[in-house]
Amino acid sequence: MKKLKPKILLTSVFKPYCVDNRFSRKLNPMECSHNQITREQGVFSLRTFQFSYGLYMIAANINAETTVLDFPTLNKFENELKRETYDYVGISFIVPNFLKAKKMAETVRLLSPQSKIVLGGHGTQIEDIGSMIESDYIVRGEGIRWFRALLGDPIDYPTKHPFIRTAFNERYLGLPFSTKSAVVIPGVGCWNACNFCSTSHFFKKQHLHFFGTGKTIFNIMNEIEEQRKVSTFFIMDENFLKNKERFLELGGEIERAKKAWELTIFASAEALMQYDLDWLAKIGVSTIWMGVESKFSIYPKNRSVDFKKLAEELHKRGIVTIFSSILFLDCHNKNNIFEDIDFTLSLKPDLTQFMIYIPAPGTDLYSEKKRKNELLNVPYEDRHGQYQICHKHPNFSLLESERILVDAFKKDYHELGPSIYRVFAKCLLKYSFIKNSGKIDPIMLTRMKQARRSLCVYSPALLAMEFFAPNRTVKMKMKMLRKNINKEIGVFKSLLFLPLSLVVFLSLSITFFRYNVLKTSIEPRTSKAKYGTDH
Repeated sequence: MKKLKPKILLTSVFKPYCVDNRFSRKLNPMECSHNQITREQGVFSLRTFQFSYGLYMIAANINAETTVLDFPTLNKFENELKRETYDYVGISFIVPNFLKAKKMAETVRLLSPQSKIVLGGHGTQIEDIGSMIESDYIVRGEGIRWFRALLGDPIDYPTKHPFIRTAFNERYLGLPFSTKSAVVIPGVGCWNACNFCSTSHFFKKQHLHFFGTGKTIFNIMNEIEEQRKVSTFFIMDENFLKNKERFLELGGEIERAKKAWELTIFASAEALMQYDLDWLAKIGVSTIWMGVESKFSIYPKNRSVDFKKLAEELHKRGIVTIFSSILFLDCHNKNNIFEDIDFTLSLKPDLTQFMIYIPAPGTDLYSEKKRKNELLNVPYEDRHGQYQICHKHPNFSLLESERILVDAFKKDYHELGPSIYRVFAKCLLKYSFIKNSGKIDPIMLTRMKQARRSLCVYSPALLAMEFFAPNRTVKMKMKMLRKNINKEIGVFKSLLFLPLSLVVFLSLSITFFRYNVLKTSIEPRTSKAKYGTDH
């Protein structure tokens, strides 16, 4: 008789997220861009949601009938428990969603008492979590091997990579938009082990690879392209360039296959400096997310790095930069914290992430602050790095930290302009860099054509954006960029120029009314996927 596969439900915590209630905070929406990067940019803020990538990776790699329920309402979660009989229910959560995970565990005990509860995600780093939330198992670290061990399957069986879209419900300038991008997850964790980093500590300050060679990663990307017609990839690996041998192999495969892919990656400065930037641009590295952290260079990964020179070289090649900066470090006071803010802005990032120095459970920073009795009794829902400090600071109060963080984002927006405008400008730089580089090979020619097509769309949008610019200086920058684009490719001659401008203007007007007058929030749609079934 054939043995039945166990039934497993893997779920994220329930929505709504962007509200102030007993379970959540309005300042912690399930939107990385709008919450942490383009915050305070009004109608120009990038609105997009990312799937709970880890749940899909686990589901695709265990021998079980697995359902992934992403962004459910509490009612939909309850209905799922009533509809199916699950052997295990896995709840993934982060620290600010502690109360939601607790409520969901109580719901499982009530509606599906035969199910074993598995807690996972960064929220499991909370001290004594096992006594605070109903559970049978707690997973700290990599989940695929853990579930395989639980089910009695071979732990080191080769990892399969499911197709996972990078984002959904995307809206730029108020208009629905799809990047048709896929996530590739080569591994988890990071060797750099910065004292504040939840990710590094969650994986015991190691990098655990799923795919150890560049050739394997290339084959995954190539298969996604063939099956899904996707050529843009978000490489979800905390410091993807750190493993130089693996990345050089991947880049070599891309070159040989003449793939005009576009890659978004995470990279520390010291890892990035191992490579020739012209080569990175050629193989398709189009966006780099980097931790600048602080001008005072307290982290080994950033010592001896000339960030201004590095940023200039990236910008020159049209590579979009996302620079992350930490505020309220122990060395910060009311004077030098603004030096750090200004230093980050002087690098002219296309997108800027400002985060509060948070002692997250499980990190060395948390242990240090606890030892010094400096932790504050802040509700878990407010420990997300976008509200106030969570420990005693000699130079800042909670209210001061809240105000300075908002001021940093506003300064970024008012001085450098909307991030989407900066990305448009970077596209022109890429086009001009390739065009003026001399000999253009087939891959770079394709990239130049892609940039040209994008610029044809961006220029009409810029005309509409000028009306909503935060100040006259930014308005003039937008106007100059629009003229430079027209000078390069002549889009004013297009009959679609004015109609497209009008569409964007109407969209921005509606978006302004919706967010500023009606105070409308955006929630991600619920997603449900099944893995491991025989049909």
